[in-house]
Amino acid sequence: MTDATPRTSAPMDARSRRFAWGMALLPVLAHAVLLLAGRAEFERADWNGLIWFPGVYLLLAWFCLRQRGRALRFLAGVYALLLALAIFETGYALLVPRVSADLPWRPMKRVSTANASAMPGVSGQIEWTVGPLGVRGPPIGLAEFRAQDVRILCVGGSTTECLYVTDRATWPWRLQDRLAEATGKRVFVGNAGKSGHITLNHERLLETYALAPAYEYVVLLGGINDAGALALRQDYAEREAKLEEETFQLSARRPYYRKLGCVAVASNLLARWFTSLAVETQDDAGRWYDVMRARRKDALAKKVIAEMPENLAERLATYKRNVARIVRLCRARKQKILLLTQPTIYRADLNAETAKLLWQYTPEGAHTPEVLAKVLAAFNAALREVAQEERADCIDLDAALAKDTTVFYDDCHFNLAGSAQVADLLLPYFEKQVKQK
Repeated sequence: MTDATPRTSAPMDARSRRFAWGMALLPVLAHAVLLLAGRAEFERADWNGLIWFPGVYLLLAWFCLRQRGRALRFLAGVYALLLALAIFETGYALLVPRVSADLPWRPMKRVSTANASAMPGVSGQIEWTVGPLGVRGPPIGLAEFRAQDVRILCVGGSTTECLYVTDRATWPWRLQDRLAEATGKRVFVGNAGKSGHITLNHERLLETYALAPAYEYVVLLGGINDAGALALRQDYAEREAKLEEETFQLSARRPYYRKLGCVAVASNLLARWFTSLAVETQDDAGRWYDVMRARRKDALAKKVIAEMPENLAERLATYKRNVARIVRLCRARKQKILLLTQPTIYRADLNAETAKLLWQYTPEGAHTPEVLAKVLAAFNAALREVAQEERADCIDLDAALAKDTTVFYDDCHFNLAGSAQVADLLLPYFEKQVKQK
């Protein structure tokens, strides 16, 4: 009799099975070697992927490698996919410039239109430019940077970042232009602010960003994110655990697959798609404010928090230690540091219409404007104490700016007019510094 079973559907002999399993396990072993060699820090999503994806892959391999035909198709598919990935990554590396992992931001240029209805005092087109130096500002190269007469690095959270203020209207950029005009000097002000950053991030950035020591001046504007992490939400320990990944746009200690070009492209596409479905994070136009204000409203319905946070003195002591370390770091580098108190719209007599612009809340509920005002006042007082103790220069922006929509479009972020006022307040200080050089 003739065997009618096709050869490709026949069971595999022991030798062929060992070879097939070796070929199937080779990508898994390479994956493990790359992970161990990189000494990567994993998030929860990474651990889930490390458990489920290899498990599914090995289960599929077990099913396919029992018959010759399925084994051939499985291995051909796996290695064709790896070849396509290698070709894509090679092309991506050639077309997209490689970026250092310690840059505050990946060089980019984007343009959006402001959601003016959600941000009083902000409207029109928003240009957002990060140059080769990895900071927001004019896109100059390293040689031009070193040729500047005055170099100022601005560090802080979103009130430094000015996400929804177009480039030239942000207070760091306006300070640069006005200082250059007033002194006749070549001035570069690099904006390294990033939403959510706390003093731990500021310190880490100044320690690790390769160009940080090349700036003559450092401006530190912060406080509201530390107040949130230490006193309001009390998630400081969680923020500390994520310090590396939150500080830089590209962390050198991410797993290797998070550095792949295909992952970067897919992440950008997915982020845009999910943002278009429901704005959960900061989008380019500011549509997320509608979501966040609705969440504060729900949090207030859950609980109105009218009490001051517990152990505030202890939390302020942590903030003071962090700021003092930053001052000493700059002093050791012979850099002049200027501390700025955190301005906010918070006040006890905030009217109902303006209170609708607030979005701060916690999982337990939302604090009243009066409590928020007292907490931020305490953090600002702590900053001034550090300035006095460390003999560092300090400008009290919170005392100098009005607490209304002539300056802010929400809790603490400057609108166009507010950003101009901040630049105007800093200009005399730096004019004096430049004249004394």
